[in-house]
Amino acid sequence: MNPDRQKNWAIYENASRKALKGIISEFGLDTVDGKQELNGKSGACWEIDAKAISSTTGRFFIVECRRRLKKGLDQEAIAALAYRSKDTGASGALVVTPKGLQRGARTVAKFENIHLIKVSAESTIDQFLWEFRDIVGGGVNERAGLSVGFRDGSYDEVVAPPGPPPCNE
Repeated sequence: MNPDRQKNWAIYENASRKALKGIISEFGLDTVDGKQELNGKSGACWEIDAKAISSTTGRFFIVECRRRLKKGLDQEAIAALAYRSKDTGASGALVVTPKGLQRGARTVAKFENIHLIKVSAESTIDQFLWEFRDIVGGGVNERAGLSVGFRDGSYDEVVAPPGPPPCNE
């Protein structure tokens, strides 16, 4: 794999995990764990990009991050994710991608409790933008503490807390 492409893929996964922290409460979940391997009921071992968990019930969703730049994920990709979800005992799955899902993939996702979260392809761990249903949000430089969420086209004024002056000032 091209080293730049691999770097972009890893950056996208990290940004996606961070973005998920602002969304998972919609599913009754409160924690996002990083990349790991899970044993399936089939005996297969599955590497997952992240795991979103409810610390009170133990319920979890597996997370698949796909930084696709040209077209949405297809039905085959979502069907494979549905199988991994069932085999690992997950309650569902979250698929994170910038382009969305193709028509057949949307059908399978709806039936299999797989939810689409769009995260901008240019996202980094310090600057990310996400969209889920009618909510748009993001974060800019964790040190500044700025996080914005929009619901139904309205928003509250957001003021970043005072911090150190920018470099070279």
